[in-house]
Amino acid sequence: MSGFVFIEADSLSGPAGVQPVADGVIGLRQPDNPKALLSPLVRRLFVRGLIKEEVFTFRFCG
Repeated sequence: MSGFVFIEADSLSGPAGVQPVADGVIGLRQPDNPKALLSPLVRRLFVRGLIKEEVFTFRFCG
């Protein structure tokens, strides 16, 4: 999707949750600051009319 930055990280050092830019689930985290310039993938899909509802679900498999 144009205009959306995807990040792939092979390894991160330091405590979990310290990396504020990458959340590990394709940008689904809501911004801590409501005035943040970054918006989650689901929000952008909704605003562009590509999905009908602003909801998502996912499953972690191990």
